[in-house]
Amino acid sequence: MTTATTDSPRLYVGTYHKYNCGSIAGAWLDLSDYADADEFYEACAELHADEDDPEYMFQDFEGFPIELYGESYLNPLLFEFAQLGTDDQQTVRAYCDAFGEVPDDLATVADRYCGRADNFEDWVYELADDTGLLDGVPEHIAHFFDWEAYANSLSCDYTTTDHDGACYIFSNH
Repeated sequence: MTTATTDSPRLYVGTYHKYNCGSIAGAWLDLSDYADADEFYEACAELHADEDDPEYMFQDFEGFPIELYGESYLNPLLFEFAQLGTDDQQTVRAYCDAFGEVPDDLATVADRYCGRADNFEDWVYELADDTGLLDGVPEHIAHFFDWEAYANSLSCDYTTTDHDGACYIFSNH
């Protein structure tokens, strides 16, 4: 089964019974249509009302990090993720890419997110400007500042990942 790319978090929901009988009958459900897991599972029950006690099989997904789901398991954060705006969803995706794991909660992502830029070095320039790193240093002296060494030093405190054409920066602390 191939998956088209979409921004909307969706699951293809079938059942193990149908699958074991040679059918993948089910439907794509858009997770942003449901306020929480209870509402989602009610929709699954309606979809598979032809079975007495359906055992749901999540056969495909799109629009969210793979770490938030399994064939028979959904991470509770998935429904919080589905309610986020596009930019915040991209940040969570980048976090999962960067650390290879799902955060304990979405507040962790917000706490560790430092920004994004074309690359880490550009972000370092922005950070220096925002914090006034060289404020008060005469231009003829600031010209000799070793940006490469400064960025290299900072790289120990941050984890970066290239995601959708941008470099996302997260604090390691």
